[in-house]
Amino acid sequence: MPRRAADNEIIRTAQRARLLDAAAHVFVRKGLSATRIEDVAKQAGVSHGLVHHYFESKAGLHRALLERIMASADALPRAAQQRPGTAWERIAWLVETALLGARQLPEQFSFVAEALTNEAVEEDVRRHAAAQGQKGVNLLGGLIAQGQAEGTVRRGDPRVLAEHVFATVQGLAIARVGERIDPDVVLGLLRISKEES
Repeated sequence: MPRRAADNEIIRTAQRARLLDAAAHVFVRKGLSATRIEDVAKQAGVSHGLVHHYFESKAGLHRALLERIMASADALPRAAQQRPGTAWERIAWLVETALLGARQLPEQFSFVAEALTNEAVEEDVRRHAAAQGQKGVNLLGGLIAQGQAEGTVRRGDPRVLAEHVFATVQGLAIARVGERIDPDVVLGLLRISKEES
């Protein structure tokens, strides 16, 4: 009995995700320039023809992986904005959740850093990654401004403070400090000082 279209779609989605997971490991370990489709296929335990079936080229695979990571990263500040509670509670949730990602998926942070800085990455891909990152900064900046109005977040340009928080999270992930990551230290970047209260 042939498989139903819905079953085929589930299989295709799972296979594509498996290939993207393998690509994340290889791209982080080797970088974009040194990575070959064969390396990704070997990591995934499939033929290189199967990788080409899902992705037309290494650049297409790289782009798809970056889009998946950035979509996930974009969802976090949006979810924080929609949560109930004070601005500080929502900021704390966002930072703690981002740091959990830094502990569990540090390779994704390394991948994004390379996508933003490596000249081998197509210019439009770098611009897209930077624009997605700025959306997160803007959303967190809005929460920070709300926290400042509530008197729970220190003074300063909300956008600059948001950039510092995201850069700290990314740096901790890239440094792979894992379980030593302390959310209170990162939140300390935003916490109102005794002099300000």
